[in-house]
Amino acid sequence: MFVKLKYKINPLWLILVLQIFSSDILYSKWEEGIPLPKAKSGTVATTIDDNIYVLGGKGIIGTSPLSEIYDFKGKIWRPISIFPKEIQGFRVIKFANQIFLCGGFDGENITNSCWIYDDTLSNWSEAEPMPFARSEHVMVKIDNEVFILGGVGENLNMMMSYNLLSRKWSHNSLNFNKLPYSSGFNSFNKKIAIVGGIDISSNMTTNTFLTYNPKLNEWKKHKEYPLNISSSSVQQIGKKLHVVGGKSLNPNKTFDSHFSFFEGVWEPRNPLPTPRHDMSSALVKGNWFVIGGAISPGVFSLFSPTDVVEIYREK
Repeated sequence: MFVKLKYKINPLWLILVLQIFSSDILYSKWEEGIPLPKAKSGTVATTIDDNIYVLGGKGIIGTSPLSEIYDFKGKIWRPISIFPKEIQGFRVIKFANQIFLCGGFDGENITNSCWIYDDTLSNWSEAEPMPFARSEHVMVKIDNEVFILGGVGENLNMMMSYNLLSRKWSHNSLNFNKLPYSSGFNSFNKKIAIVGGIDISSNMTTNTFLTYNPKLNEWKKHKEYPLNISSSSVQQIGKKLHVVGGKSLNPNKTFDSHFSFFEGVWEPRNPLPTPRHDMSSALVKGNWFVIGGAISPGVFSLFSPTDVVEIYREK
């Protein structure tokens, strides 16, 4: 038996529907991961081999010097050598089998100290300090150079760089008018990508999306992020830059938003299952781990750290 349709189906609409249902959204998903041993926000993360190293952070009772490793194959968390300082707002990068940690706030002052964790020896050693003290800054490794920009602290009009081969610091003019702090950031096609953050002058969250090309010493403004956010997580997956979560100020709000940037366009993706900000993240074999964070915005974030770990995969 056949039913005669009253209206003809426009083939263009049919193509559009098929494109939507065959899009990346249907071939990507979030999954629940193994929770952190302790609920924390403000952690930082990096990877060595297939292990995720999650450092520092804040629990309900102050700053945590404890750090953990997530064994991707064994799917288990285990502790690593305790970091010798109780600081927050620091940043890290990985090189070879070592973790390079710089800056932060030690409870009294913003610091310029740097430390190196050797995974083979399982110990921390102090490294040459940065030229200027910074916290809540951008820290990105591109090839054999580490770049430190923005944040809060000293000489914010200067960019610092550290050569991993010569083990020497240098600095020069940022050539940009005051970067925000608490931005989401990562490397993106061998450039430094900076998304949102808190404007130092107005203390308001922004939706600015910038990239910096160190080789050309060139800044570029891109299409603005769809939301005003700070403290999001940013990761390049394939050719796209993904941004999840974050918070806004005035009004205070925590987001579950997830967008990807490709060829000049921001596209909505599957939202983060647990809205949060100030989380860390790491990519292992196409699995994007979003780790911990705070659920409530504003002053209530001090009382809402989470142990939640959620994993995003694109098929």
